[in-house]
Amino acid sequence: KKRKTQKMDDWRALHILADIYHKNWNMEKRENLIKEIGAVHFAQLMPKLILHWDSTFQHHIFYPGDHTTKTELKMYGILLTTCVQKLGRGNCNSFIDKLLECNMFWLRQSSDLSDLSSIEDGLIMLSCLLQVLETNLSIEWYNQFHNTVMKALKSYRESISLTKAAIGLLSDFSKVLPLKVYTDLTTCYFEALFHMTRDLELAQLFELNVYSYLCDFALSQESGHFIRYLLCSIEIVQNATAYRDDDEYKMSNITENICDAYIGIIQTLKTDKVEHFFEKYIDHLLQYLSSFFNSDYRVQDYALAKAVGLVGDICSIYGVIAKPLIVQNRVKKAVDLLAISGDPQFMSTSLWVQQQIEVVEKMQEDGVVKHITYQVQKIL
Repeated sequence: KKRKTQKMDDWRALHILADIYHKNWNMEKRENLIKEIGAVHFAQLMPKLILHWDSTFQHHIFYPGDHTTKTELKMYGILLTTCVQKLGRGNCNSFIDKLLECNMFWLRQSSDLSDLSSIEDGLIMLSCLLQVLETNLSIEWYNQFHNTVMKALKSYRESISLTKAAIGLLSDFSKVLPLKVYTDLTTCYFEALFHMTRDLELAQLFELNVYSYLCDFALSQESGHFIRYLLCSIEIVQNATAYRDDDEYKMSNITENICDAYIGIIQTLKTDKVEHFFEKYIDHLLQYLSSFFNSDYRVQDYALAKAVGLVGDICSIYGVIAKPLIVQNRVKKAVDLLAISGDPQFMSTSLWVQQQIEVVEKMQEDGVVKHITYQVQKIL
């Protein structure tokens, strides 16, 4: 009786997962259904799903034109992704090699057929696998995926969503590849990114999360290597600061992305002890932040926190140069708003920034600071 109940539970769990895939439900309903399934059932379902996925793939190799088989493959891929997300880090070790192998074959087949939708599904699944990986990804495994990822990065004219999935993967690779290996790969990544910024509109670049990745890109470099990308990185971000949109929610996301990129750049330069290379660009950054804090946009708290955090970084790294910014009432008001937000992380950011501001306020100005003050006043 116990075995029968267990089988019925597994069958019910698989049935729910299939419904999640097939029915056009909203995200909240999907998440509620997934919560019905206990982790034990996901662990028991995983080998069965891998077996079904593998046999279906073998059939697809011999009958590539079979649309039903292709649909089933896509379903099993998404169900496996759901299981991996549910099991989480540390609970997929016994399946991970087989899952990577399945994913590799799926991406290779999809890439050969130029099936962009299937490549995107495969990259999303690979991202989930990398996030639960407990050890470094070997270079041998990475080489199996490199060509597909690069193809996806260059496919932004055909599919923005595919390129977005590939950019997300680059951040995942930075966390699971050995530092030297990832640093050696970043030249081809950055080249693809730079061409993208020349070909696409700013709105499309924000949709692709290019600027958030620029932060990860900078912070993941081996010591001393980021300086070779500095000029192009600053050009990319400075161009983005000119973007405006009437949608306040979209502007909050844009502000967060731009501040993310600047934070990654100046923190990396500080780590490499070459922060002085950014001083010639600090004027533009202070003007951008002044314009943001004094705008009439009603930004979300997360964007405000990111901008305030960037003010703190400027104070801690560049000291008195930040003075023209921190004397503004709107900046102080933003710091105070975070302090009473009720969010522990925002309140901690506010406290730290306030401490950095107090240190800078006691410093003496010089000629450079007076020039920057004049430029900021022109903006206001």
